[in-house]
Amino acid sequence: METARTAKYAFLAISISVAALVFPQNTWAASGNVQICQPNTSCTIGEFLYDDSYTPIIDATCTITSRYPDGSLLFDAVALTPAPQNDGWYSHTFTTPSTSGLYRTEIKCTTNGETLALDKSFEVKQESALSGSDVSSAVWNADRSSYSASGSFGETLQNAVPDADDIASSVWSYSSRTLSTFGSLITDIWANPTRSLTSFGTLISDIWASATRTLTGADLSSGKLATQSDVTSVKDEVTGAKSDIATVKSDVSSIKDTVGKINATTTTTNVQNIQYITNETRNYLEQIINQPTVNQLLEEVTVTNMELSSKVDKSNSLANQMLNTSLYIKSKTNLISSKWENMGQEKITASLSTLSSVLDSVFTQINWVKEQWDLPVASKLDLQAKKIAQLIEASGKEISKNGKNKSALKQVQTVSNNLDNLLKLIGNSSDSSKSLTLFGQIKAQVELLSALDKVSSDADQLIAEIGHNSKPQTQLLDQTNILSKQVASINKLPQVDKILSTKLASKSDQKQLKNKALSLRGIVEANKQFIAQGSLKPLSSLWLEEGSIVFKSLITNPSSLISQKVPLKYYLPKEVTRESITTIDDGLTISYDTEKDQYFVGGEFELAPKETKTFAVTVDGSIFRISDQDIATMRRQAEELSQPLKNTSYFAQGTILKTDIDAALDKIDTLQKNSSTPESKIKAYRESVIEYKAAKEKLEKLKEIATSAGSAGTLVGFVGGAQVIAVWGLVIIFIAGFVFLTLYMRTIRRGEPALSIKPKKPLSVIDEEASEYYNQERDTEDILRPKNHLPKSIIFLIVLLIAGLVSLSAVYALLNVRQNIFAFQSANNKSSQDQTPTQAVMGDSAEGETVSDGKDINIFVPKDSVVDVFSEPVLTSTVSASLKGSQSAKETKRQDNWVRVSFEGNEGKLVNGWVDGDFVENQEETQAGETEQQIPSEKAIGTPASITITDTPTGFLRVRSSPGGEELTRVNPSDTYPLIQKDSGWVQIVLEDGTLGWVSEQYVK
Repeated sequence: METARTAKYAFLAISISVAALVFPQNTWAASGNVQICQPNTSCTIGEFLYDDSYTPIIDATCTITSRYPDGSLLFDAVALTPAPQNDGWYSHTFTTPSTSGLYRTEIKCTTNGETLALDKSFEVKQESALSGSDVSSAVWNADRSSYSASGSFGETLQNAVPDADDIASSVWSYSSRTLSTFGSLITDIWANPTRSLTSFGTLISDIWASATRTLTGADLSSGKLATQSDVTSVKDEVTGAKSDIATVKSDVSSIKDTVGKINATTTTTNVQNIQYITNETRNYLEQIINQPTVNQLLEEVTVTNMELSSKVDKSNSLANQMLNTSLYIKSKTNLISSKWENMGQEKITASLSTLSSVLDSVFTQINWVKEQWDLPVASKLDLQAKKIAQLIEASGKEISKNGKNKSALKQVQTVSNNLDNLLKLIGNSSDSSKSLTLFGQIKAQVELLSALDKVSSDADQLIAEIGHNSKPQTQLLDQTNILSKQVASINKLPQVDKILSTKLASKSDQKQLKNKALSLRGIVEANKQFIAQGSLKPLSSLWLEEGSIVFKSLITNPSSLISQKVPLKYYLPKEVTRESITTIDDGLTISYDTEKDQYFVGGEFELAPKETKTFAVTVDGSIFRISDQDIATMRRQAEELSQPLKNTSYFAQGTILKTDIDAALDKIDTLQKNSSTPESKIKAYRESVIEYKAAKEKLEKLKEIATSAGSAGTLVGFVGGAQVIAVWGLVIIFIAGFVFLTLYMRTIRRGEPALSIKPKKPLSVIDEEASEYYNQERDTEDILRPKNHLPKSIIFLIVLLIAGLVSLSAVYALLNVRQNIFAFQSANNKSSQDQTPTQAVMGDSAEGETVSDGKDINIFVPKDSVVDVFSEPVLTSTVSASLKGSQSAKETKRQDNWVRVSFEGNEGKLVNGWVDGDFVENQEETQAGETEQQIPSEKAIGTPASITITDTPTGFLRVRSSPGGEELTRVNPSDTYPLIQKDSGWVQIVLEDGTLGWVSEQYVK
């Protein structure tokens, strides 16, 4: 028995060694060694590439370099082929050399400027021709003599089943043998009717010839006769040994299967470990990037339709620019392919460099779409654009390294093919909302916004109808349920089904109906906010319900991977006090902000991935209402105070004040009665408070007038009762009289010098009578003088008035003239900035421009391409026409490498616009005309328009990340950069390192 157990363990140990010989490839893989390839057979070397989020990298450029065992090159940077399934698999298939040995192999992959090197060494080794069955047969069918080594596995295996001699020896030498336990064995033998001893040979003679023979006891000369139990025990041990051998054989087969799975298991385990680490990294990034923090004011939660409309308009504009730019790049790429033989190497390299710069604007547009909309197509656009950029870069390097060759041409053609894929993803403006293109998905968002606006309008109408009891309760209930289904069909928020699926009972009152409608409208507004800010940012929304006024808040964990603690904070209206807050949901707290003098609601909640929760704070609605009792009291006081003013000089003033008070109170009453929603109630209350304060001030004035009217019998009362208008009339008359008196006195003084001539006569020669007469005459003239000067003063006043009017008219006309001059100058300045190319046609050409005499040209359109005619010499301008075939035209002007052309378009309409100069051919040129242009100038290589920095007050110009955004760097006057686009007084340029930036259009030309 001990021997059999030893044989079992020895067999297991040797079986593993046998499996290693039978399955060498699996053994190599299990131990982490190199790949085994058979000589002169097909072998594939490859690798999967994934980014940090475990997304396949489909735009990498991978090469393989391998050396023979002697160190000579087998492959020298041969490009790997990406799998057509876009699953990140890059591989190279080849016929294995006949030379056996280890081939040192390295794979290098480049993506986004980063290079990854991988050891992919393999071994060429002849596989054994023996199958598993051959080896198994050789082991099990080997002759006993083959296992000659003592203690070896074969020797132990052969001795696992003892032979007859061993059994007999064990039986007869057994110390406890006996026949007493064989029962009726002897009787059965002798009683057997067919018993025979003929086949026992000399057994009988041997028995009887034994000198010590006896059957009376179990003792023999060598010990005792074995009993039945002893024989049975030996039989069981032999059967057990046989079973052990069968188990060992089964273990060998199991080992074979296990070894075959080791490689796959090891690989799977490694992948699972990588995936686990990746998920942990993503979870950490989710906590940093998508941490949903809510901190809002009540007035800040509404997303206006204007903001969404502006976002949609800009999205459509960027999509059109992206389409036009992609078509431009494809046309330029096809132009290079079609003129490959005649185009110089330097010009091809420069054109590819220009296309790479133009492609940067496409990345800018794609990034904006990703940030604003988070559309599924945006990620595909980004991957495809990156792949195109890498292909353009690789083409340029191939040409620079090895010159113009078929490999470089093939890579350029591959760029064109990939541009077709990019154009398919972009689509066009005719795509339906069900299309998976960029235009289609933007249109789907527009339709969604339109549906949200309609549902929001329906909710407002329903709320108004509930408030005015204009329809039966059952009809309003049906409308509410229908509205709930409409909201559910267009809702994009996660996990708000509980709110939408709750149905109202048939006996629901008006408050329940209105709150349901208010919550539906709140979800619609939250959807608008969700669309406006994108699904990556944390969402918070707030709406109000009745009972008295309920502040409902909604929070969402934007992460789809991890649970997060979500802090919530929003401010209540300033009218709310702690005493007016009636109920608050669990987890929320009320605190006071001393700086803002407001209470705010706060809390922190653990939310599962994509989980949404709502919370409520109930405030007493009476704080947002001026009571009917206060209104009636003020109205009664005004009436009582105005009664004593009848038949007094204060009656007119009192009537005016009372009328104003009644009008203010009526307005308050109307505002409060027509407020159907909590928001309108708060707004109406704030307007009512202003009206109430004004009415209260007028009531105080009315009290003062009533007090004055009570003392009207006294002198003070009489004076105090003088009408305001009469007082002001007296004041005006007094001032006017003083002015006329002053003018009159000045007129008299002007006449005095003329009257003083007469006294110059010598009085000594005048007698007394004459002197008296003279004095009387002078007195008479003095008395009559005012009559003569009165008309003069009137004439003087008229002349003065006319002169003043004329002066005012002249000043007014002068101001209008100056204003028109400034407006005309501003319009000219703006026109000179916006329409510089057009003005240059009419007058002198600007720097970098040449005016042509209208010579005949041909606009060449490469095969399977579209050449756009732009309204301005920049790619971001509008497209005047799109040419799918070559077109004859007139050249009217050149600016940098842009050509202004004129030709007759469809339906005889004249088309004027700008095309890239590389597509323009002179009709008299021969087909080989470009062969001699081996070193073209910078302006003849297809670059878009460029700008030059002009002098600035500071001696430099800031380059910003966006119009008016953060400063990136500074550029100097006279520097020239490629122009990408213009936007509201800013110009986007490409810096020397390829970075995009914005500079003020005021300092460029």
